[in-house]
Amino acid sequence: MPRPPSGDPQMAARLRRAREHAGFATSAAAIEAHGFSAPTYWSHENAQRAFDKKIREYAALYSVREQWLRYATGPMCEHEESLPVTGYIGPQGLVIPIKAGQEAPPVAMPPVPGDYLVYEVPDDANYPAMLRGDVLYMHPFGPPALAVGERCLARCNSGAEYYCVLDRRTGDGSMFTLNRLNAPPLYEHVTEAAPLAWLGRRPQPRPAMTAADQQRKRRRN
Repeated sequence: MPRPPSGDPQMAARLRRAREHAGFATSAAAIEAHGFSAPTYWSHENAQRAFDKKIREYAALYSVREQWLRYATGPMCEHEESLPVTGYIGPQGLVIPIKAGQEAPPVAMPPVPGDYLVYEVPDDANYPAMLRGDVLYMHPFGPPALAVGERCLARCNSGAEYYCVLDRRTGDGSMFTLNRLNAPPLYEHVTEAAPLAWLGRRPQPRPAMTAADQQRKRRRN
């Protein structure tokens, strides 16, 4: 007979949040980067096995407080002046995970500190809804029903994630309409959703003035 689960579901959920906070969108990415045993780590994230003896190691690798990971006490991190970018918002709102070793520079904490997941818009593929340099601070993932009617990240059963406005479909309670950016709606089985908390912007370099711009400036003067 299979062994009954021995892990703490809430502690496992904090481990997943810590992993995402560190910039690893999937457990597979963290396993590859840190050399974890895949079956063991998956059992920890899915609350199949307790990981009390690994908490200190996980906390150090993911830059979170051990007390928070173990007991959910206090802030997640010691210093929260900046936050790592978890992924990019690609064309039609599709989330593009950041690969290990290709992490984006961290972004500033918004006016109200919190445990946010951060996603950045890398280009103008979603113009005019979003511009290059826009930064989305998302609440942690939770039940999708709590994000209906809001801008959010929808995590689908297929594994894809979209930035969208979520609407519930009639009938099957797990099916939702994903109103995407510059694209037709999708009808998907949504397992989790992360509502938008703040919308910020990374400072953009000012483009260099061309020779034609300089001539126009001289004429005006």
